[in-house]
Amino acid sequence: MRLGEHILKVKEISRYGDLINFYEIPINMVNKKYDGKNYIDNPVYNTIFIRPDDSKIEVSGWSVSNDSKEKIKILVDEVEVNGYFFRFERQDVDVLVSPDYGGKILNPKSGFKSTIDISNLDKGKHTIKLQTISRYGDLITESKTEINIENKKYLGKCCIDYPINNSNYIIPDDEIITFSGWAVSEDSNATLRFFVDGNLVENNLNRILREDVDDKVSPNFGGKNTTPNAGFSYQLNVNNFSIGSHIIRLEEVSRYGDLITAQEKVFNIKTKKYLGEMCLDYPTYNSTYEQASNINVAGWAVSQDELAKVNIYIDGNFISEASRYYREDVIYFVNKYDGKTVNAGFGKRISTSGLSVGSHKITVYEISRYGDIIGGVETIFYIQNNNNNNDNNDDNNDIIVIPDKNDDNIKTEGTLGIDVSQHQGNIDWGKVSKSDIKFAMIRIGYRGYATGKLAEDTKFKSNLKESVSKGIKSGVYFYSTALNADEAKKDAEYVINLLDKYGYRNMVGMPIAIDLEVNPGINSRDYNLSKKARTTVANTFCSTIASYGYVPMIYASKSFLTDRMNINEISYDIWVAQYNTRCTYNGIYYMWQNTSKGKVSGISGNVDLDYCYKNY
Repeated sequence: MRLGEHILKVKEISRYGDLINFYEIPINMVNKKYDGKNYIDNPVYNTIFIRPDDSKIEVSGWSVSNDSKEKIKILVDEVEVNGYFFRFERQDVDVLVSPDYGGKILNPKSGFKSTIDISNLDKGKHTIKLQTISRYGDLITESKTEINIENKKYLGKCCIDYPINNSNYIIPDDEIITFSGWAVSEDSNATLRFFVDGNLVENNLNRILREDVDDKVSPNFGGKNTTPNAGFSYQLNVNNFSIGSHIIRLEEVSRYGDLITAQEKVFNIKTKKYLGEMCLDYPTYNSTYEQASNINVAGWAVSQDELAKVNIYIDGNFISEASRYYREDVIYFVNKYDGKTVNAGFGKRISTSGLSVGSHKITVYEISRYGDIIGGVETIFYIQNNNNNNDNNDDNNDIIVIPDKNDDNIKTEGTLGIDVSQHQGNIDWGKVSKSDIKFAMIRIGYRGYATGKLAEDTKFKSNLKESVSKGIKSGVYFYSTALNADEAKKDAEYVINLLDKYGYRNMVGMPIAIDLEVNPGINSRDYNLSKKARTTVANTFCSTIASYGYVPMIYASKSFLTDRMNINEISYDIWVAQYNTRCTYNGIYYMWQNTSKGKVSGISGNVDLDYCYKNY
C-alpha cells in the first residue's frame, strides 16, 4: 500500500447477501523512521589536495542504523558521486556505536571505503557529504567534511627573442613583424598567450622545435619530454597600429589557467618619411583676381608615396583637396622619386567668394598617407573689387582642371575633341585638323546586339591612320555587349589584335575605352545584365587593356553609370555622356560627351563633341 492517507471499509453481510452494517475507518501509511549514525574519517576537515597529482582521493568512514537494508552515498557540493563502496567490519564501531542501533546483527559491516575523482573540480573549497539512506529512500543521517583543492605550482621560464626591446618599425615597409622566442615549463600541457597593449591577440601560440633551448634551458624544467617544442613564431600585422610605443607580452599558462611565467617588451611604430618635390604653376606670383571670381590652382607634385594627396590652403585655412591628372612633362621628377606618382598633376577651381580685398597667401601641401607633410609651395595673390578690370582674372584654358561637382559655376575648360565611327562616312581629316578639334576617339569595333559576334568598324583603319597623320591625338573605343568577364577579356584582346594587325600600336595617344550603352527599342543581349555583372565586364576589359600598357577608360551615360553599375567598384577613368550645357554627373570624370549634334569642318552631318580634362 502506498504512503499517505487511506480509507478502510468494513461491511457486515447476512447469509443471504444483504448488507447489515457498514463502517469506514481512516488509516495513514508511513515509512518506519529508522535511526542511525555515520562519520567520515578521511579526508579530515580542510585537507589540501594538489592537482593533478591528487586527481583521485579515498573517502572512508563508517555508517550504522537500525535498518539492516541501509544504503550509503557520497555527495560532493550536493551532487551525488557515482562510485563503488567497499563495506567491511569495524570492531571499534561494533563496540562503541552499533549497540545503540541494533548491534552487529543489523550492522555486520559498518565500515566503508570509496574512491572519488576530483580532477574536474574547480580550485578552492568543496564539501563532501556522507548520507545513510533507508530501504525506502528516506534520509536516516548524514555527516560532512571539507577539502581544499589547489593547482600544482609549475615552474617555467620564457623569453621574447624578437622584437628586441625598443625596436623601431617603419610602416608600410615593416607591415609584418615576427614575434618569436621560447618558453619551457614543468607542465606538459602548458599554453602560450600573446598580448599587445593588454589585448589578447592569440590564445594558444603554435609551438616549434628549439634545439638550443632543449640543451641549455629545458633540463631545469622537466626536460624535452615535458616541453618537446620550446619555440614559437607569430607573424603580427602592424599596418593598422597607431603611431608610437606598444607593449608586447608573452604569458605561459598552466593547464589550469594559472600564470607560470611572463615577459614584456616594447616596440615602436613610426611612419615612413617620404621624399618628394612639387611646383605651383598657377596662380603666378602677385596675380590679381576680382571678388567672387574663380582661381585655377594647378601644378605638379611627385613623391615616393603613391597614396599621397594634395591639399590647398588660403591664409592658413584648409580649402579643398586637389584633383590629380597625368603630367607627361614631369616624368623626370616622377622617376626621380621611384616612379610612384601616376598622376603628377594637380588642379582645382577655387572660388574667391568671402575673401577680402587685398593680399592673400595660397599654400599647397603634398600630404602622405599618414598625414605627414612631404612638401609644400606657396605664393601671393591679390583680390580687387569688381570695379577694376584686370586681364589676369581671365580663366586660363591651358590649365587642366577637373570639374568640381559641387561648383554651380562650372565652365567647359577642357580640350575639344570628337568621337566618330563608320556612321560619319568619309572624313576629311585635313579639314578637321584645321578646326578647334585637338583629339579624336575612333570606334575600332563592336560586339553584335543579338549574336554577340565581334566585328571591326569599317572605317577604323582609315580613320586612325588619317587622324594621326594630320596631327590629331587619337584613341579608340569598342562597343561591347559582353555578358561576363570571359567575353569582356575577349573584347579587349580583339582590340589589341586589330591594332597589331595594322601596325597601329604606337598610334594610340588617347585612352582605349569600352562603350557601354542601353539603346531604347533594341533588344540587346546584355539589356537585363545585373549591375554586378556590368561592373565585372567593365573592370575586366580595362584591366586587360592596362596589361598591354594602354590607358583604359569606360564610356557610358550619366544614368547608366549611376543606375546600371556599381561605380564605387570602378577605379578606371570615366568618359561620361550627358547632353547638357554642363555635366552634373556626381563623380570624377576625365572626358565629357556633351552633344551628338556637333558641326565640324571635314565631317558631313552631325558628330559627337567631347571635352577632355586630362593630359593623356
